[in-house]
Amino acid sequence: MGADGIDRDAQGPTWWLPEAPLVRGSAAGASLCTCGSCALGGISVADADDVRRLALSLPHVVEIDSDGFDFRVADKGFVWSYPERTPGKPRLIRTDIAVLFVGDEAEKQALLLGEPDLFFTTPGYDGLPLVMLRLAEVGFERLRELMTDAWRMRAPDALVGDLDEAGVSSNTDPG
Repeated sequence: MGADGIDRDAQGPTWWLPEAPLVRGSAAGASLCTCGSCALGGISVADADDVRRLALSLPHVVEIDSDGFDFRVADKGFVWSYPERTPGKPRLIRTDIAVLFVGDEAEKQALLLGEPDLFFTTPGYDGLPLVMLRLAEVGFERLRELMTDAWRMRAPDALVGDLDEAGVSSNTDPG
């Protein structure tokens, strides 16, 4: 039994598989990854290019010039590269980890406790509604959901209607 209380042996070898395959990007006809090194046992996962593609598909998003990626709506950041800080060393921009706006402390804690393989935080982010997302552990559709939700929380109400008109949605839309 794992530390999370899941008895993986009782659930069989595919307990972790999603109901639908995860694929890199939104390209039609994409297939399961065969590189043998993907974090989800051969299923393609998201990367920095997917973050960029998804962010720029949302209305009124501006990409800020940076060493990694940094996306904003109405001058408010909603996703950017993780600036890893180690005392005594220069800051390292990690494009394999995204900092994601989550709205409030309750949502942050729910994500950290509910999906510890996906999300983490550091003491420098205590009290801030931000989590770090391991891109190598998240599928494209889940990334779309998280980024769309972050965009909705940061965008002014007047812009949220543009998202709805564009037909972009997330799985957590109230409806």
